Amino acid sequence: MHRSPVSQRLTSAHRSDFNEGETMAQADWVAVLKLASQWSVPSIRALAIRRLRPIVSAFDRLLLARAFRVDEWLADSLAEICTAAQPLALEHIRCMTYEDIALVMAVREQVQSLDYREEKKATLHVDVLEMVKQRLVCCAGEQVSSDLTGEARTAASNGADAS
Repeated sequence: MHRSPVSQRLTSAHRSDFNEGETMAQADWVAVLKLASQWSVPSIRALAIRRLRPIVSAFDRLLLARAFRVDEWLADSLAEICTAAQPLALEHIRCMTYEDIALVMAVREQVQSLDYREEKKATLHVDVLEMVKQRLVCCAGEQVSSDLTGEARTAASNGADAS
């Protein structure tokens, strides 16, 4: 009987090397995330989230965040989509929720109305992330904790000035 890589990895989850050095394809990690979410296995779910973060696009992170309640990806993936140079592709729009489409459009319009000169472009992502978080709070009716303090914004701005 031939077992899939995902099945092989899940059956060896008790081994100490499950977290280290193992490379799997994006589709396999998505399958792990799906199963770990369905079966309520937080440690494997956290591992899948950690492993997927650097290998999936902002758009895919948004879809995965919505599908599997990966709340820590939501604001950042939306901010990346908002700051993307290219317009949303029709196939992407078809996969998004109405709320996410409206949020992306509103934030993009807000950014266009602001004057982002070269000296201010360094803080664009930080500013857009804050706009997204504010809109998520309004849409959800609940407060999203902000991990960006005034000091973080100043540090980001100062770091850009040094380059």
